[in-house]
Amino acid sequence: MPEWISVLKLSTMWHFQKIREFAIQKMAPLVGVDEKVILAQKYRITEWLLPALDKWTQQSTSITHKDVDRMGLDFILKIVEARDQYMKSCSKCSNRDRHDYTNILSNLFQSELKDAGVKIVPVSVFGTRRA
Repeated sequence: MPEWISVLKLSTMWHFQKIREFAIQKMAPLVGVDEKVILAQKYRITEWLLPALDKWTQQSTSITHKDVDRMGLDFILKIVEARDQYMKSCSKCSNRDRHDYTNILSNLFQSELKDAGVKIVPVSVFGTRRA
């Protein structure tokens, strides 16, 4: 896996788009959701960021100190806020892994999504949609 991260890093830095796309394709099944979020932010992998955030938010596992260390407190607080907002808006919900957090996450992570090159198109007062 470290080899593919190196390929991704260098192909991104040198603008070798085909090699970058190949590295992303090869890495996709090998990395976990949390790693996808980190790599998507670092290397502007637009097709990974919002779906990985959504999956990460849906996880029923508790957030750990390791998560905070890897992603930062501000980032983790946004994940907690997204989970909390959705559960408050869906009073009949008991299982968060059956929901799409994309709208809430798009609002909470606007600057991170913008930095990663993800285009957001507003669709309502309550949410947004990727372009």
